[in-house]
Amino acid sequence: MLPRSPVDELPLEDTGGSELTYCKICTFLKDPQVRIMGLYGIGGVGKTTLLKKINNEFLGTSNEFEVVIWAMVLKSPDIEKIQQVIWNKLEIPRDKWETRSSREEKAAELLRVLKRKRFILLLDDIWEGLYLLEMGVPRPDTENKSKIVLTTRSQNVCHQMKAQKSIEVACLESEAAWALFRKEVGEEILNSHPDMPMLAKVVAEECKGLPLALVTLGRAMAAEKDPSNWDKVIQDLRKSPAEIRGMEDKLFHRLKLSYDKLPDNASKSCFIYHSMFREDWEVYYFHLIELWIGEGFMGEVHDIHEACDEGKKIIKTLKHACLLERGGSREKRLRYMM
Repeated sequence: MLPRSPVDELPLEDTGGSELTYCKICTFLKDPQVRIMGLYGIGGVGKTTLLKKINNEFLGTSNEFEVVIWAMVLKSPDIEKIQQVIWNKLEIPRDKWETRSSREEKAAELLRVLKRKRFILLLDDIWEGLYLLEMGVPRPDTENKSKIVLTTRSQNVCHQMKAQKSIEVACLESEAAWALFRKEVGEEILNSHPDMPMLAKVVAEECKGLPLALVTLGRAMAAEKDPSNWDKVIQDLRKSPAEIRGMEDKLFHRLKLSYDKLPDNASKSCFIYHSMFREDWEVYYFHLIELWIGEGFMGEVHDIHEACDEGKKIIKTLKHACLLERGGSREKRLRYMM
């Protein structure tokens, strides 16, 4: 059999607008001190797209890595399945691999081979820290010159994986968001009525720069020439966005995973408390904590100081889950991401 290609091309639909983030990633990929790098951000923001772009960048070019490995991890990681993906990229004879009956034996075999190779491992959608040696992956260092790049929704996972560099993947700026939405809708629809460009811009603004929302809505409206239906979509986005075709399955299901992963009911209650306020509401964090305390979200605490400490922990949890971010340019102001 012919030796396997060191890089498998992945299907990639580049949404654009993330060039600065990608340039930053490439800079750290070349940094010998950065062996593990994490990309974190809210669901649907384009982390997987960036990781695929990194993978495909190695196609047809000479690079320092002998093998490029892509593995999807997901919320409940299947270690043996990940091991199988890694084996598929390595030149380990099938009969030798199949005699390794246990996960530990397979890990030992992968470790034996990977220790002799300069590899880059791309791990997509990690929800909790992984034990690399348990999978059979040696930890990258300056001696073996291998690298790991991972995507996650939580900055905490980057810390658990001991990433030397963590990069937040943010939503698109307004111009890039409009360009993406315009591309998905198509010029024919935008030119079909004098009011259409204005209505389309309002819809794009309601997506708040989230690429998955822009693509989902853009494709849903790509054949809609009736301005009254665009007006209805705008109203639905402001009142009941889940009723729009494709939004629940393609967008909200992914975002709900971040909510479900919150560690306790207090964090979840504090997050959904935002639904009482107007869109893009910003607040000083100490005022937000006071509101949470007033609602009784902090549970059984001995005094106001302990309650405030609990509130600060919840803010940190929501920020690391990319469900809460700093508001405007002020460090002490916050706003919700959803």
